[in-house]
Amino acid sequence: MTVNSYDFLNDIPLFKGIPQDQMMDILRMLRPVSFKAGELIFRQGEEGRAAFVIQSGAVEIFLQADREAIVLARFQSGELFGELALIDGSPRSAGARAMTNCEILCLDKSEFDFLRGQHQPVAFHLLRQFSDELCARIRDTNEQIDQLLVHGKSEQRGGPIVTSARKDQQDASSSNIFKRWISKLSK
Repeated sequence: MTVNSYDFLNDIPLFKGIPQDQMMDILRMLRPVSFKAGELIFRQGEEGRAAFVIQSGAVEIFLQADREAIVLARFQSGELFGELALIDGSPRSAGARAMTNCEILCLDKSEFDFLRGQHQPVAFHLLRQFSDELCARIRDTNEQIDQLLVHGKSEQRGGPIVTSARKDQQDASSSNIFKRWISKLSK
């Protein structure tokens, strides 16, 4: 990796504040990969083996529900995706596809596990940043669920807020796809 790669990573919130000597550990682990527009980066359900940082281009994260793909998120230069693989290595909960030609830095799970096993401070810094990002994404997803599905009123019943939802015929199709997706995630 070059000084330019160091400068690029240092501008990304995930890597901000990492001392230069520890950043060198990360730079040694990153592997550059290129994808053409429309090319699949990983499939939903396959083993999670890496996280990715986009150097250039754009990527979409999607769920394959029956015959249609539901786009969950879009990421651009400087953003991270696929980081759940570094935490648990479980099968991918969604797929990723290059929307444009992309240059991506790949952070392999086995390399990251080595850093964690060595109790390197940079590994714990990254885990903390992953946790913060994942919490923000969960909150955003909860808000999206509320916006998409909840068209009724919320009632306080001596504990958490219980929400009742009304659906019309037009909402039924998207709601069924969403329910199937939620049930897959809860397994």
